[in-house]
Amino acid sequence: MPHTITKISDVEFELEVEASAEDIAPQLDEAVRRQRARTSMKGFRPGKVPAQLVRKMYGKALAYGVAEDKVQKTYKEEVLDNEAYQVLGQPTITELDYEYGGDLKAKVRFGVRPEFEIVSLDGAEVSRLEHTISDEEVEEELERVRERNADLSPVEGPSREDSFILTDIYEVDEETGELTGDHRHDVAFFLGSDELTDETRKALIGLEPGGMARVQLVRQEDDTEAEFEVRLKEVKSRELPDLDDDLAKAASKGSIETLDELRTQLRERMQQSVDQTSRELFEGALIRQVLQRHEFEVPESVVDMYVEGRLENFKKQAGDRLPEDFDDAAFMEAGRPDAEKQARWMFIRDRVSKNESFEVSDEDRVAYFEQNAMGDGLTPDFMMQYYRSMPQMMQQLDDMLLTRKVLDFFADQATVVGKDREAMQKEAAEERA
Repeated sequence: MPHTITKISDVEFELEVEASAEDIAPQLDEAVRRQRARTSMKGFRPGKVPAQLVRKMYGKALAYGVAEDKVQKTYKEEVLDNEAYQVLGQPTITELDYEYGGDLKAKVRFGVRPEFEIVSLDGAEVSRLEHTISDEEVEEELERVRERNADLSPVEGPSREDSFILTDIYEVDEETGELTGDHRHDVAFFLGSDELTDETRKALIGLEPGGMARVQLVRQEDDTEAEFEVRLKEVKSRELPDLDDDLAKAASKGSIETLDELRTQLRERMQQSVDQTSRELFEGALIRQVLQRHEFEVPESVVDMYVEGRLENFKKQAGDRLPEDFDDAAFMEAGRPDAEKQARWMFIRDRVSKNESFEVSDEDRVAYFEQNAMGDGLTPDFMMQYYRSMPQMMQQLDDMLLTRKVLDFFADQATVVGKDREAMQKEAAEERA
C-alpha cells in the first residue's frame, strides 16, 4: 500500500494512505461474504441472500469499515511499530475518501513526544511569601471564634448594624424587573459583616419582619452579581460569649481545656495555612519561570486530552447548576492556552524525573502524612493503609510528591527572594497589569 509520512511540525506528522480498488477488493469481498452469512431476508434461506443484494443494502457501511481497517492497519505498521515515532495521544483521521469499488485516499494526523533539553534556572529570581502569625492576628481570630459561638435571640423592631437577619431572597430579571422564580429560603446575613457592600448593608438596615429591599448579591452558581429581592423574616441579636476557658471547650467540642491551648491551636493552624499559601504561590511562580525557559511545541492531541479533562471535571463539580446554553466548545477553546502550559509542564516534569531518577518512596509518603496530620487520631500508618486501599488517591498523592521533587530541583537553582504580604500583593498586581 503506497504511503507517505509528512512532517507538519516538530511534534505533528501526517500519514497519507493510498490504495487502489484492486488492492482493496479482496478485503471488500471478504466483508460482503461475512455480512451475507449473517443476513436474513424473506424469500431466502439464512445466509443465502444474493451477494448483489447484500452489496446494495450494506455496501456503503462495509466499504467504510474496510477502508477504516486498512488505514488503521497501515497506521500500526508504519507509525506505531516504527521506533522513529514516539506517538502520544490519539491519532485523527483528517481525510477519508473512499466509495465502494473505488480507490482509497486517507490522511491521519498524529503527535509525537517533543524533543527538548532541560534548561537551568540559574539567574532566575522567584518570590516567596514569608509571614509569621502575630499575636494580633491570633486575637483577631479569637474574636471570630467568639462570633461563631455567639447566642442569637429573636428581637422585635427593625434591623440594626449589629443584627443578624433571616431572609428569603428572590432573583430579579435584569430586563423586566420581575422575579425570575429562582429563590433561596432562610438565608442569613450579619449586617456587621465586611462581606456586605455599604450599599447592601444600608438597604437592609432598618427593615422589620415583612419588609423587603432590592440589593445586588452574588449568585452561588457562577459567582456573578445579580439583583435580588430580600424579604426579611426575622431579626436576631447576638450575645458574644466571654473570652475564657469555657469558650475554648465549646469551640473545640471538648478537645481542649483552656483558652491558652485554643490560642496555641489557632496559631498553629493559621501558620500552617499561611505556609501552604506560600508554597502554592511559590510553586506557581517557579513553574512560570520554568515554562519561560522551556519553549517547545506540544502535540494538539495531548492538549485536547487536557482540555477535555478540564471540561469533564468542571461539569462534575458544577453538577446541575450549569445553564442550559452552556457552550462546551467555547469553554474548551478558552482553556487551551492553560492546557498547553499544563501539558508542557508535565513533559518537563517527566523529563527531569527520568534524568534525575526521582521516585516516590514510602518514606516520602509517611513524611507527607506526618506533616499534614489531620487530627482525630489519624496516624501516618492508618493513612498509608487507607491510601493503599484507594489506588486512585495513592496515584494522585505520588504525582504530587513527584512534582514537589522536581520543583525542589528547580528551586535549588533559582534565587529565592523572601517577601512580605504587601510586597507579594504589589508584585501580583504588576503581573496582572
